[in-house]
This record gives sequence, C-alpha cells and structure tokens, in this order.
Amino acid sequence: MDQHFKMKNKFVQRVVFDIVLTFITVSGPWWLLLPCIVVALSYFKTHYESLAAAFALDALYGTPFLPWSDFWYVWSVAVGLLFLIIELFKRRLRASAFR
Repeated sequence: MDQHFKMKNKFVQRVVFDIVLTFITVSGPWWLLLPCIVVALSYFKTHYESLAAAFALDALYGTPFLPWSDFWYVWSVAVGLLFLIIELFKRRLRASAFR
C-alpha cells in the first residue's frame, strides 16, 4: 500500500509540475523556465517533457542564434545537452553511492 501511494504521489507531482512548466513555457520568460527545467531534470527519473517545453519555446518565440544563420532551435539543443549531462551525472552519482 505504501509503495502504491509513493508511485501515485510521484505521478501527481509530475503532472502538476508539467502543468506549471507548460504555463511558464507559454507565458513566462526564459530565465524562469530554465531553472524549472533543471529542477525537473534533477528531480524526476527522466523528464522528457522538458525537451518538449524547450522545443515549444523555440517554435513559439525562437529567433535565429546568429543574425546570418537559419538555426532556430537554440533552446532545444541546449536543453538536450543539459538532459544528457544531468542524466550522466545522476548515473555516476548513483553508482558511487552504492560502492
């Protein structure tokens, strides 16, 4: 029973956080979204929703990275790299905790 409550509680936390993340993506500034994404990537096991939020941010408000380039997906690439770095860090941290 306790395990079921933990899983349900984690699911509810994730859904509420995703709703907040969606609201910030649509109406908030990027400097408020970035810490939320870092927290989500660190707290949840795999938070693919942050990649979707970054893609949505680029699709809605993206501008070219450089004036002479056509590369619009700066946040998508940045959050993708952040996702990989945090996942590797979490794995290494978990591996060292059990030694």
